[in-house]
Amino acid sequence: NGIDLSYHNGDTLWIQGVCTFQPCLYAQSGSAGYPQRVASFLQTPGSNAFGGIQVFIDPAAIGMTNASDSVHALDNYTNFVNNFQPGTLVKCKGIVSNFSGNTQFLLVKTPSVALGAAAMPSPIVITIDSLSKLNTQTASQTIQYLSGEKYEGMYVQINNPIVTNVS
Repeated sequence: NGIDLSYHNGDTLWIQGVCTFQPCLYAQSGSAGYPQRVASFLQTPGSNAFGGIQVFIDPAAIGMTNASDSVHALDNYTNFVNNFQPGTLVKCKGIVSNFSGNTQFLLVKTPSVALGAAAMPSPIVITIDSLSKLNTQTASQTIQYLSGEKYEGMYVQINNPIVTNVS
């Protein structure tokens, strides 16, 4: 149905891929001086579908609950900010997780390894209809789970989008 959990949900695994996005403060999670979680993306070289994942350092999500267990402390263990630079092939250990239907990879207290420079993947050109379609009867968008799931975490490009309302 396109919204199934990963077969590896809850598993601790090693993965590797090309970093496609500069690590940054995730959503509304703290402030620049004291973030609660930081995220980036890895993509399997040469993949056209089902090859990307969002990678986090999120101390609370992996059970780090002491006052000294900050995102900065987890970054010191994982070398996240240094190693997760766009165009770097990275190997890392973490837990496969899910939040609101999105597969995520939560790094554990193990150093990630920068394996060297790698070619940045070219964006996969898709249409907005692959992800969401307008329901003209309700004037709302319908998420296209079956056609969009394969692009989750992938570097994509949508040409000529039209924004009609930002509220």
